[in-house]
Amino acid sequence: MNYREDTSIKFMIVMNKMIASLQHKLNPHFKALEIHETEFFVLFALDSNGPMTIQDIGAKINMTSGTMTYVIDKLEKKEYIKRVRCEEDRRRIYIELTDIGKEFWNEIIVKHMKQMDDSFSHMTEEEMLQLIELMKKVGKG
Repeated sequence: MNYREDTSIKFMIVMNKMIASLQHKLNPHFKALEIHETEFFVLFALDSNGPMTIQDIGAKINMTSGTMTYVIDKLEKKEYIKRVRCEEDRRRIYIELTDIGKEFWNEIIVKHMKQMDDSFSHMTEEEMLQLIELMKKVGKG
């Protein structure tokens, strides 16, 4: 088999280029928002799901526990989140958005949505939905 003609190799190369292109566009965007990409995804998970444990957040956004602890510490220093002990099981600690965190999130998500609209303006809604389904299929494979 000629690897230069292999579809899975072509897919991998195109996927890698797509990720690099998106990161090239989004890195300055996150910098302008004064937040790291990983912090953004933690805030996103908390806004979408409400209070969660560090392990649950990590599972939701596919991040290791070591990275999660570091990111949670940074967000706590910025006063965007707080740790809250579970009343029923004191060993369990939930992470939740603070009022400052909610305000910050509501401010940046509008800017982020605008950036995403600009980044994907060359695609139709139908194409985006198709891409999402195909990416899910790749992820499950």
